[in-house]
Amino acid sequence: CDKFIVWGKTSQKYALRRGFPSEKIEIIGSPMHETIFDVKSNSNLTNDYILLATSSPVYDTIDGLLVKTRENYELAIEKICKTVLKMNKKLVIKLHPSLTELDVTELVKKIDPNIVVIKNHDIVSLIKSCEAFVAIDLSTTILEAQVLEKPVISVSVKSDLSNDSEIYKSNSCTRCNIDNFEVSLNLILNNIYYRKKQIENGNAFVNESLSNQNNASEALLSFLEKFNIN
Repeated sequence: CDKFIVWGKTSQKYALRRGFPSEKIEIIGSPMHETIFDVKSNSNLTNDYILLATSSPVYDTIDGLLVKTRENYELAIEKICKTVLKMNKKLVIKLHPSLTELDVTELVKKIDPNIVVIKNHDIVSLIKSCEAFVAIDLSTTILEAQVLEKPVISVSVKSDLSNDSEIYKSNSCTRCNIDNFEVSLNLILNNIYYRKKQIENGNAFVNESLSNQNNASEALLSFLEKFNIN
């Protein structure tokens, strides 16, 4: 290709590590995330519940096909539900929109019928009203939650998940396994310093990851207008 458009410095560094020529990289930003920054500036953010974004094992990896992986996933969902309820917090679960996503509605309703499970809904509007955001393993929704300055917990379930993800190396979200989820959630909810630090680290990661936060669409159009394929 003649040019490789990236969202920010984080993806630029990744492209350079993979051997992509620096002169071909253009930092533009993400038009997709620009709308989330609009939500942040135009909405009153609240802290009404704990939001869990599910992401069940996928069938295109060996680890995702293992019975043990699916058992661990369901166990994680169960323990997250019981932990949140133990802390007297309201829990909202947003299912991943994938057609192959495992529907955990029946599982969680057995734990407590008052747990809200949402299948089809804009997750950004749910994030803006949550007190803390919980993701299973890695998810693009983590960055969306950080844009809205929500503290994030990533609960590790998959055994083949890499440790060198930029979001983990940045210490911008709390990574834990299901056995120490309660400790991690307690820190987020009750340790003011820890919560503040996580949000600050999240802001720093967002600034590294997303350039032109309020005008990425204009930046992209401007680049395309000036760009000519020889």
